[in-house]
Amino acid sequence: MLAADSPFFFDPFAAYENGWVTNPNMFTCGAPGFRKSTLVKTALWRMHAIYGTRRYLAVLDPKGEYSALAEAMGMPLVALRPGGNVRLNPLDGDRSIESVQRQVRMVTALLDTAARSTEGHRLSTSERTAVRAAVTVALSQPGPTLADVVGLLRHPTEVSAQVGQLSVERLATDGDRVTQVAEEMLSGPLAGMFDGPSTVKLSMDDPGVVIDLSSVFDDEEALPLVMLATTGWLTELRTAAALGKQWIQVLDECWAILSHEASARYLQSSWKLGRTHGVANWMIAHKPADLAAQSADGTSTSKIADGLLADTATRITLHQEADALPDAQVRLGLNDHETDLVGQLVAGRAHWRIGDHTAVVQHVLAPSEMRLVDTDANMRADGEG
Repeated sequence: MLAADSPFFFDPFAAYENGWVTNPNMFTCGAPGFRKSTLVKTALWRMHAIYGTRRYLAVLDPKGEYSALAEAMGMPLVALRPGGNVRLNPLDGDRSIESVQRQVRMVTALLDTAARSTEGHRLSTSERTAVRAAVTVALSQPGPTLADVVGLLRHPTEVSAQVGQLSVERLATDGDRVTQVAEEMLSGPLAGMFDGPSTVKLSMDDPGVVIDLSSVFDDEEALPLVMLATTGWLTELRTAAALGKQWIQVLDECWAILSHEASARYLQSSWKLGRTHGVANWMIAHKPADLAAQSADGTSTSKIADGLLADTATRITLHQEADALPDAQVRLGLNDHETDLVGQLVAGRAHWRIGDHTAVVQHVLAPSEMRLVDTDANMRADGEG
């Protein structure tokens, strides 16, 4: 990368350690055809070249575009398919108090998102209590899965009643609707992907993992749920490993997980813990407005998206079309000159804001890196995103 005809180096953790930023989180946006994906993939490749397996790279890949990077880096490629034979169990974990609390939040967010998607309204307070009791009891048993949570929602136990501080009968009544939502979720959007024990066992000696979600990319109901469940699984994988590794977690097409308030809030809670757990979260979108444009519940989700950007100290902006510039200026805190500049950027050139520091950087692709990005002949016709 070149800035003012000089080499340009950036690393999110180095920036944090040097006090340039208050967190290692990143956001990258760019209109289709202006080399956004090229920048992301080669940045990950170069980090791996420098840090090797001291870093763990976890990529949520909704469009199936990172397979060449996975192969080049020796990362496992986990392809999730509805009704397939590859499963991730988001209730894997170390069973610490913190892990149980996270998983209660994650399952509640899953079911709240599913309820919003299928029935148009959120879980009630009593339904949340029923979910909390079911998840807590399931996690106290060996090898819990989401199917066990559904069973405990349908048939609460005396232990469930103690956790929820309600009678068994009241828990069953309060949980009736959310039980139906959970059953439909497991037999529908999450079937064959998150409805049983994990079939994937990753090694922390690997440089990372790419999780291919392209089979559900066009399913507006399934994609947010799959991204949320996958994020929850990765969180527990990271905390259970406890190896002190720094993580780069990439959320491509991040608008999907921000499309419902519950999943957006779950992501926000994970975002804020990045510094504590050594995680640099990296959101990827076409334009800043995408973070809230797909929201099913309007202003509340838009505010959460703005909060995520506020907790993201490094913002890399490639070319934005004219109609996207006003929103980009507001959400990214650009001045008038920077806004005009972003509208004129050529392919591969980006405006970088690293804390209070800014630079205009031309991303230079080495010939050896072409194999990482030129994986689809359609790119040459339609332009790479």
